[in-house]
Amino acid sequence: MEDNNPLDSYSPFERVEDTNIPSKETASPTIGADPDLEDAEIRAYEQRLNILESQLNSQMDQINIARETGSTEPLPNWPKFYPLVHFDIEEVPESLRLFVSEAFYGWFIMAVAFGLNWIGCLTLIRAGNSTDSPGSKIALASLYLFIFVPLALDFDAMSVYKVLKTDTPSTMSYLKIFIFLGITTFFEGILALGLESSGSCGLITMINLFIGGHWFIGLISIIVTCSLGLSCFSHYSLFRKLWSYYRGTADGEDFQGNLKRTFAMAVVDYLK
Repeated sequence: MEDNNPLDSYSPFERVEDTNIPSKETASPTIGADPDLEDAEIRAYEQRLNILESQLNSQMDQINIARETGSTEPLPNWPKFYPLVHFDIEEVPESLRLFVSEAFYGWFIMAVAFGLNWIGCLTLIRAGNSTDSPGSKIALASLYLFIFVPLALDFDAMSVYKVLKTDTPSTMSYLKIFIFLGITTFFEGILALGLESSGSCGLITMINLFIGGHWFIGLISIIVTCSLGLSCFSHYSLFRKLWSYYRGTADGEDFQGNLKRTFAMAVVDYLK
């Protein structure tokens, strides 16, 4: 009987392929992500790119301005018909733009209210004995309209804009805003009340006009009183919203401690 030795046909230099073992096929990658999620990520990425592009354009504009004028301060661009100050809402974080808008709306309401008050005080010349010293009221109303209103633009509206557009506003910056808004709100409340020495056609002056039978001037005083009250309320509302926002920040949680440290640093810098 013939023996069949399996080693006779074996060669270590020959590669034997086992056809019984299935070869592994490379699986093609499949995209299993949610299309809506991908669209949201793309939109967020595009938004970040737009913000970066806006910041780069702003920096390039500042560099060009510095080369032309020798100053790093941006050129005035607001109001458009006669630029007085630089204002760009895009420089403010989107979550804080509402505060800036309310600050400028409040200032606009105040400007209209003080203008109406000035007109109302002019009509007091025909009010007879219903009001004391209409000339003093006209002088004070003129002072409020032509001096106080421009100052309020700088100290109230522009202060809110300048502080909120910075990356890390200090406690002292917020404190200045609260002081100026508090003074403005209190002052508008006094004018809305209409004391004889306040220089306004407020509530008390309105009542005296109706008692004296000056109905037309009294109706003007009603409009003035409502406009001054609306201006006072708008600034008070802005004060409360900014205070609530500030108290929710890391610095606002320790307001007294940060305030003490700020004053201490200011004293140290002054004594250097």
